[in-house]
Formats: sequence, C-alpha cells, structure tokens
Amino acid sequence: MVQTMAYAVIAAYVLMVLSNFLAMKKFFGGKDNKQISDEHPTYVSPDGKTFAIWGFIYMLETVLVVAQAFPSDRTNELFGRRCPLTGLDVRERLVLAFLANGIWLPIFNNEYFWSALGIMAVYLAFLLSVYMDLNVATTGSIFERVAFTAGVAMNASWIVVAFSVSIFFCGGLAGWENEHGVAGSVPAALAVVFLVTAVGCERAISVCDLSWAFVAAWALRGISRMQTVPDKVRFPLSAMNPTLGKTAEVCSLVVGGAMLVGVGLAVYPQFTKSKGN
Repeated sequence: MVQTMAYAVIAAYVLMVLSNFLAMKKFFGGKDNKQISDEHPTYVSPDGKTFAIWGFIYMLETVLVVAQAFPSDRTNELFGRRCPLTGLDVRERLVLAFLANGIWLPIFNNEYFWSALGIMAVYLAFLLSVYMDLNVATTGSIFERVAFTAGVAMNASWIVVAFSVSIFFCGGLAGWENEHGVAGSVPAALAVVFLVTAVGCERAISVCDLSWAFVAAWALRGISRMQTVPDKVRFPLSAMNPTLGKTAEVCSLVVGGAMLVGVGLAVYPQFTKSKGN
C-alpha cells in the first residue's frame, strides 16, 4: 500500500507538470496565465519576473517526489503521518494537492474564475496540511529538510500570495475595482503585504524555515516592482501606487533580515555548545 501511494504521488506530480506545460501551450483553449493577468490587474499582483520562482519550486518538488519513492522506516514514518481532520496521510494529501493544481490550470485559462478560486482554496488547504506534518521543525537532518520540506514550504508560501491575488481578482469581477480597472484597493493590498511579511518573519525566526521566508520576500519584491517599475501592458500607469510599492519593498527587506536572525538563532546554540566542549 505504501509503495502504491508512492507511485501515485509520482503520477499526480507528472500530471500536474504536464497540465502546466499544456496550459502554457493553450492546449486546453482559452488564454495563458500572463494574458489573463495582464487583462485583470490587481494591487497584489507581482510583476512577471517574480513567477520565475516556479522553476525552484518544481525543482525541489521533483526532489521530494523522487525521494519519497525510496522506502525506508524513516520515510514511511514521515509520510505516514495523518491529518487529524481528514485522516489522510502525507502522500495522499500530496496527491490531492498536485491534482488540484493540475485541474486549476485549464479551469483558470478558460476564465472560469470563481471555480478556479474554489479549486485554489482546496489546493492551498492540502498544501498547508502537508506542510504542518512536513516542515523543518518536524524533520531532522539537513537532507530531510532539503529533500522533503523545502519544495512544499516554497509552494505553500507562494500559493498564499497567489490565493490573495485570486481573491482580489474575483473581487474585481464582482465590482471591487477602481476607475482604472485595477481590482482591490491599496489598504487591502497593504493588509496582504503585512500578513505575508508577518508569516514569513515568524517562519524564519521561530523554526528557521528559509524556504518559506525566501518566497515571501521574493513575492513582496515582485509586488513592489509592479507598483514602481512602469509597464503599461501589465499595470495601468496612472493606477500605480508608490506607497504600496515602497512598503512592499521594505517588508521584503524585513523578511530578509528575519532570515538572518533565524539563521543566527539556529547556529548560535551549536556554536556555544562546541565552544563549551
């Protein structure tokens, strides 16, 4: 049963990656993500460069998918942990998260935006559920933290931002937009920026989760560039808000500082212990 689910994780991951590739090629019809994003700007949308983070996410999740397929008592212990709400183990939740992402892409590209928002909520829920059982605080060695936790942490951190964008996006469709056609509002965007910053700092300082914090800082920097670097295709120039842009930039630096503090807090006990010996 364990090996069957390990293969199911591989299959679900391959389907997700394939769906992503086909969506970029417009195989499912509709528009690609960039075109839709350009046509529906929001105050929490990062600029195009920010989406390069998916290369790192997929790379580390590929490591995770391969590593979990090699049976061992430790691997089975980590991936056998069950969610108290659903009773599903880690592999089963990974399968559902990957499938949710794969389903989301063609739904979103064909502009069924409210359905896509619901699917993304499911995707985020399963990612966070996996992250609760598979993170730097629940694993031991550096290998486990890189192979098993980094991809999930980066993915979950990014989807927190992406889900916020989707909420603003659908809010715009419901009439929550300004005269420039930008969905959301600056105060609401600032609230998202502060939330992403707070979670990123907490993850960095409390458990030294650099993967989560790095993506949070990266996304904040992307939001800042969207508001400070003119690009009339992606965002109406007259709607750009320098205050939001500067705040997001400062918050990105704050998260970066929290990462340094987290590393210091993690290394210091080992330093003093070795010095004492």
